[in-house]
Amino acid sequence: MINADANKYASNEQNNLHFLQYTLKPIISAIESSLDKSLLLEEEKKEGYHFEFDVREVLATTEKEKFEATNVALKGGIISGNEARTRHGYETLLDDFMNYSLANVFYDKKTGDMIIPNMGIKINPKDPESLAQAKGSADNVPKEEDAQDVDDESEDKENPVKDKKSDG
Repeated sequence: MINADANKYASNEQNNLHFLQYTLKPIISAIESSLDKSLLLEEEKKEGYHFEFDVREVLATTEKEKFEATNVALKGGIISGNEARTRHGYETLLDDFMNYSLANVFYDKKTGDMIIPNMGIKINPKDPESLAQAKGSADNVPKEEDAQDVDDESEDKENPVKDKKSDG
């Protein structure tokens, strides 16, 4: 491990980062390249497959920092709940959702549906009718034949007093 008396930096995280960048990274890169060259087919390489070591454990020095980083990624909608659970060795849940703001918006990666629990709404972003219902504008969007009626109504609101013709 790293000699504590020879540390240049104020924190373990900085020491670990230095160790990773200047000692481990060249070795890890050489191993990754060798694995790519030896174990992957040319077709797999063209499709973007490659070997990559997970070095997060070297960088995160405390359990608290690991959970804080995961929580930021989860709240930012970068990872799903199951991805967060997997990072920490927990079993995945049956339903896997992404977390977006607006109190909470859950995104189902399999179906593409978005669920807003505090509003009781389920949205499919690819379905315009679903989006319109979520916005509450499905009934408020005028159809082409109703457009003239809407224009007449707006003129009435601008000029509420009209001359009334009397009979006779």
